[in-house]
Amino acid sequence: MNGPRVVHRWFGVDVSCDFELLGPPSPRTERGSGLEIRLAAASDVEAAWSGPAPERAVADLVQDGLPYRAERGAAGDHRFAYGDRATFHLSAGGRTLLCAPVDAGAPEWRRVLLDSVLATVSLVRGYEALHAAAVLGPGGAVALLGRTGAGKTTLAAELLQRGLPLVCDDVLALSREPGGGRILAHPAPPVMNLPAGVLAPPGRVLAAIRGETWLAVDGAASEPAPVAAVCLVDRRPGAQAAVVPGPASPLDLLVHGLRSGSAPERRQQRFELLSDLAARTPAYVLEADTRTSAAELADLLEAAVPALARARAETVR
Repeated sequence: MNGPRVVHRWFGVDVSCDFELLGPPSPRTERGSGLEIRLAAASDVEAAWSGPAPERAVADLVQDGLPYRAERGAAGDHRFAYGDRATFHLSAGGRTLLCAPVDAGAPEWRRVLLDSVLATVSLVRGYEALHAAAVLGPGGAVALLGRTGAGKTTLAAELLQRGLPLVCDDVLALSREPGGGRILAHPAPPVMNLPAGVLAPPGRVLAAIRGETWLAVDGAASEPAPVAAVCLVDRRPGAQAAVVPGPASPLDLLVHGLRSGSAPERRQQRFELLSDLAARTPAYVLEADTRTSAAELADLLEAAVPALARARAETVR
């Protein structure tokens, strides 16, 4: 292709693709270090795979009820397997991603691509990440952390209903500003997985998958922003609804961190970045009963977090 390519920027990585993912991307001139995604056959993935690394670096998860495996190769490449539905291969250096779905039209493998696979690419490219939802407030990105089922996505959807742009639904990619400055949050693909019964923010339904609505969100953030606040969502039976000052220890953030590598220098980078985030960024705990509505939670958060205060004032007007 001649001339500048049109790409998305997700998880901090410029992404170009030879098939449509989420409709027309925003124009952007690639800076020569992007990721090229191509459709391929399973045989192409296997031919590109260098074989397992001697230390067998493997991560096994479950995605949509199917096993998902990420494995690092002997040559520094990576292979991903989504059950028997799709395989992927990331070249050493993270420049080319081959996608080999059994059914190219099925939405499930695309959801895995836009979530787990691209998040792993971001980690390979040197970013750190938290398992978190995040929205963009007037003061910067506000990260919502919590255990599975705590209601991070439901709360984020409520904040989007109030006009805040989505940064991410599940994985928040982080980097340090050049020169050792602020910690930046990088937008993920503008999609959400909404549980049944959750009022969807403006967007386009992509598919219904295992009882969830997979939604392409309108007006999502497209540029990195400084992390302005971190909020731990702690919902438990009988808890009094309140926002209280949160812990400032990097260990509390490490619990929600994605494993980005076992090499000593990478562990050190992860710890230092999250330590700086804990030291520089206001932290809160949003406590509430499991029956407390998302609207009530959003009201509490907007009232307590200065990074969201202007958004609340604009909503009231």
